[in-house]
Amino acid sequence: GTAEVSHILPPPEYMRENWPLRLATCSPRGDIAVGGEGGFALHRQWDDSWSVFHDNQKSPLQCHNIGWLGRGAHIAAIVSRDSADRGVSVDWRDLSKATTVSHRELHVYPCDHLDTKALMCEHTFTEPVHAFDCEGNHVLVLSHGEDSLNVLTLKVEENQGRSSKGVATPWAASVCQELLMMTARPPPKEAAMIFSAADAEASQRPQAVLVLHSDWELCLLDLGTGAERHLKSQVENFWLGHRVDLGSIFSEHPAGSPEGTGTQRLQAPTAGGSGSDGVQQLWAYGSQGMHAFMLMPVVDGATERRQIQEVEDLGPELDFDLEVYPVAVLEESFTVVGISPQIFSGGQGTLHAPLTRSQSILSATLRHHLRQRTPGQLLHKIAEKAQWHPHFTHSLEWLVHTLLEDEMSAPAPTGNEGGPAGEDCSLLGPAINLVRGFPDFLEVIVRVARKTDPQQWPSLFRHTGMPSKLLEAAVRTGAYRTACCYLVVVETLEGADAGQDCALHLLQEALAVGQYGVTGDLVRFLVRSARDMQYTLEQMATSQPLSKIWQGLTKLGLTSQEARREEVLKAAVHKLLTHHSSLLLKKHDFRSLASFLRNTGFDIIPHLKESAENNAAELGSFGAALTEAEEALDGACTPAGAPDFDARDGTLLMETFREAGYDGLVVVFATALRLPAALLEVFAGDREMFGAFASSLDGRPREILRCQILPTD
Repeated sequence: GTAEVSHILPPPEYMRENWPLRLATCSPRGDIAVGGEGGFALHRQWDDSWSVFHDNQKSPLQCHNIGWLGRGAHIAAIVSRDSADRGVSVDWRDLSKATTVSHRELHVYPCDHLDTKALMCEHTFTEPVHAFDCEGNHVLVLSHGEDSLNVLTLKVEENQGRSSKGVATPWAASVCQELLMMTARPPPKEAAMIFSAADAEASQRPQAVLVLHSDWELCLLDLGTGAERHLKSQVENFWLGHRVDLGSIFSEHPAGSPEGTGTQRLQAPTAGGSGSDGVQQLWAYGSQGMHAFMLMPVVDGATERRQIQEVEDLGPELDFDLEVYPVAVLEESFTVVGISPQIFSGGQGTLHAPLTRSQSILSATLRHHLRQRTPGQLLHKIAEKAQWHPHFTHSLEWLVHTLLEDEMSAPAPTGNEGGPAGEDCSLLGPAINLVRGFPDFLEVIVRVARKTDPQQWPSLFRHTGMPSKLLEAAVRTGAYRTACCYLVVVETLEGADAGQDCALHLLQEALAVGQYGVTGDLVRFLVRSARDMQYTLEQMATSQPLSKIWQGLTKLGLTSQEARREEVLKAAVHKLLTHHSSLLLKKHDFRSLASFLRNTGFDIIPHLKESAENNAAELGSFGAALTEAEEALDGACTPAGAPDFDARDGTLLMETFREAGYDGLVVVFATALRLPAALLEVFAGDREMFGAFASSLDGRPREILRCQILPTD
């Protein structure tokens, strides 16, 4: 896959004093905050501008953690004023280093006013801060001692408070929950709060915390019981989905949309909707690749606990190359974004630049829900939220393809395992029913079919219905290219007769609406199919599937059964193409005629030579024909939906009419194309024709005669 990347450079005035950058984080609104040796800077997405924190204190402000409150409207930072404070050591084997860390403070500033005078809230911590997280109006701080872990949850409220210097602030941070527990685990590196979805009262504070320890072990800490459960080892990074429901796929407005943009006020997380049941997705990456978990709340009386379920078999689509390192999971777009190193060597030395890669996780997500027997309505709603994604059709195709491969590779049921019980174990049917609810259904199915072995087609179309019915549905929707792709499948599963019948019908429909891009493929299919299957007279007379074909051929005057099937079909195709080209020529539809000849490769010259009817209606008014040819060559006058027409198409028609002896139309296109040599060739020795031609140009610019055709007497 691909990802759109914007390279945003921090302001030079900040980088000169604070290089290198140590922190970077993105808000739910798309704003970016970075922190270096001192202070921090904020990039606002809505106006593509940077704001640098203005510090009027003598000692520089050291920023150690950055988070977001109020859906990104306010920035929260863990800071200190000690220039020697560079952070708590990550070497958890030497915990004595943590004792030298100065006291740190929580500062909250509005994103539109980064200044010490705009301080909204301040809170001082007495313990070193090892991990930090923000959500809604809650702040989580984890502090680690020699044999203990202190979990502190603060609630930022719009109540008047005071800073450490006694200055009044509009907001205050109060302790709403504190847990002190004995532990032998190393200090935490990262943390993420998990809120309850049971009721509104319980959702006012976090119920659990995801903790990534310094030994790369990911655990789930229950704040109610203090129990810490191991989830995965060797985890380098993790991404927790939206805190209440399964991402924004269950909300009416996805995050990032204009309707989903957060307000400027602090808001606590709300309880999940009934459709999502408070499920959260957890993605983790480590030495064993990507892992996914589902965190589902289980309410037992007045208490709530988290049931963890690891997603089995994410599929090969999440097997990144060893050089790609995942850096983000974009739930709204069902995409994992990663980077890989890229090195350039030039005159200025060696340059390093990250190369962005992305991979869709929609098919893996849907596959998991299918295995969990998620109701069809809810499953459709999940997929519907990703319908705008450019790789949506491909994700559905990959979902059906992998489940078809699983069904074909599964051992055949024996004894009591067969019948309906065996069919219930297949996920292919529910997956196809899911895809059937989207406009991409016909395209997805034929893509899967054309990329799999024909031996697998019966299993696929047992769930979709007869391919001829799908072909007819594609024709009704105007998807002629998709309908053409079904022909080989129809021929294989329903027989050559059915395939040829569908191809003839599709050819007539395509010609009627001017879809000449598929006519060439249809003609080649019919000729090849007839050549592969030749009937004797007895077979043709007794073949029941031929009834529809013969009905179509009767209208064309081809009722003789003295030829082989190949010859009859060739004659039928020739009759269809001849009849259609005659209609285009009578209407002087030069655009469509050129597109028809170019795409089908049909040799119209013998028909033009033999058809006296076409000769009679060959030209009509020369002036009108010339106007039509000039309008066709004028690209600015191309009607909506009409085929393109340029000088090459005009030359093609002129040469075709020249070989057929249509001098009048040769003169028309030679004049429109300004080809005096071609006109000289036609008028040589025929002054009478030139006189008629010159008289028909009354009212047109004389330079056509003077410069392009012949000198006048």
